[in-house]
Amino acid sequence: MKPYSEDLRIRVLQAYLSKQGSMRNIAERFDVSLSFVLALVKQYRESGNIQPRPRGGGQKLRVDEGGMDQLSQIIQDHPKATLQELCEYFAQVTGIQLSVPTMSRCFKRLQNKHARKLTPRKRGRPPKAKDSETKETD
Repeated sequence: MKPYSEDLRIRVLQAYLSKQGSMRNIAERFDVSLSFVLALVKQYRESGNIQPRPRGGGQKLRVDEGGMDQLSQIIQDHPKATLQELCEYFAQVTGIQLSVPTMSRCFKRLQNKHARKLTPRKRGRPPKAKDSETKETD
């Protein structure tokens, strides 16, 4: 969702500062939430600024470019390793412990799509029946 326009922010704040009603009335008048009016007034009081706050960008990846190069080499050395095994190899080489989901994201960044998958038995599912077993003979 995009932030409210600067024009709307100014009008809401001016209405509040000129005491044209309660925060609730101002929110209804401008068709915004009460929490938006509260946050806007608080931000104005604390910083004098009404610009939208920057959106968060999430966490930085724990593996830098050098680490990605090392991971690429590990994958070349162990092409059939599972993600868990790659985590262990990576920790041995770099000293950085990665979770399986983090390793998966790194793996996808390297565009390496041939990680060894678990067999059906290890996934807890029975193996698929072969065509000859599924056909009935009369």
